[in-house]
This record gives sequence, C-alpha cells and structure tokens, in this order.
Amino acid sequence: MSIGYSRFLRLTEVEQRALNEFVAQLQDRLNGNLLSVTLFGSRARGVGGPDSDLDVLVVVERDDLAVRRTIRYLAADVWLAHGAFISTRVWSRERRERMEREPTLLSRNIQRDSIDLLPSIKVPMPR
Repeated sequence: MSIGYSRFLRLTEVEQRALNEFVAQLQDRLNGNLLSVTLFGSRARGVGGPDSDLDVLVVVERDDLAVRRTIRYLAADVWLAHGAFISTRVWSRERRERMEREPTLLSRNIQRDSIDLLPSIKVPMPR
C-alpha cells in the first residue's frame, strides 16, 4: 500500500518504503486491534537530519506486553531490512481518549505534526 500524502513525500524513498512495509505488517499481524498509525516528530515536520529516527505512534484497541513486543519486533525487522530506524510509541484507545480530554505537550505535538499512515483513522486526536 502506498501512502500518498504530500508531507510523506518529504521523506526519503528508503523511509517511505520502510513505513509502507511497517504499516502493512502491522495490519497483517494486529488484525482488528490496530486503530491508527501516525508519523510525528522531526521527520513528519520535514526537518529531520540524516540520523533522525522515524517517530511513529501506534494506537491499538487493546494494549498489552505481547502487542508491544510484536510492534517492537516489526519495527526492528523493518530497520534491518531498510536501514530506517522506527521509534515506536504504543497507546491503547483508552489512553488516546484520555489525551483528548487532558492533552499533554506530546499529544499536542503529535496532533500538530502528524502524518496519518493508516487510511482509516478511527480515534481522532484533539484539535
């Protein structure tokens, strides 16, 4: 699946391929548990340097150790395959909703800088 957002095009080809593969693997492995995948941080703003990582927020319906481990391993596999380091944050739907009610600096930055990588975002961030 190709992600066709104009800000996504600021990324290198390697980063685009890595993120496309990461999202596809998340969809395959997490099935109905995956709610959203969002790129944020310096790479999403288009200001990251050559050594910048790809900050990705993954929101799932149910968050537990097995889900976090799966996501970390997938990110590591993509890093090894493409050389693009994906730094993940995993939030449950409940935590994302809490961030809507009580926004933090991080959640505001994610909202401001985010590039949605999953076509159907089911849990919006606060505006």
